[in-house]
Amino acid sequence: MRQDLYEKGFSLDVDMTQVVQGLVSGGVDENAWGYNGLLDYGVWLDTGKLGLWSGGLLAARAQTSWFECESFHSDAGNVSPVNFTSMWPVPFEPSTVMMEYYLTQAFPKEIVLVVGRLNPHNFLDTNRFANHPKNQFLNISLGNNFVWGYFFSFATYAAIADREFKAPFPLAVR
Repeated sequence: MRQDLYEKGFSLDVDMTQVVQGLVSGGVDENAWGYNGLLDYGVWLDTGKLGLWSGGLLAARAQTSWFECESFHSDAGNVSPVNFTSMWPVPFEPSTVMMEYYLTQAFPKEIVLVVGRLNPHNFLDTNRFANHPKNQFLNISLGNNFVWGYFFSFATYAAIADREFKAPFPLAVR
């Protein structure tokens, strides 16, 4: 059924990360345990496959986070968070946020325009070893700038126009 919907222009993606962590020795509160989770879900509509217009993609993605122990990040006594899932979508707060909604339009001569609210990591930093919550979510201080969420938004309003654009999502251009 999922493949059939994809071929008709509708794509749905859902990811869930759950983390149970404990502090067994040292820190501010020895034997502190915490649980947090992150649900990342999105929908993509291919306007060409849907019969609307050629070369377009409408995207929307949201994130929901939850915590059993909201203060666990400070119990270990460290400066950086103990896992990346606690940084999304709002650092250290249970929340639901619409992270992205944008229109991507492909034009002749391999020119692509992206307009809307988007996550810059999906477009500007495609490095699989840093700032990626799906494959690097524990001990973010080893490969990420742990103050990113305090000074810069994980999602921002932007317009990007590029030639030979490498999209981080399936884009069918007819």
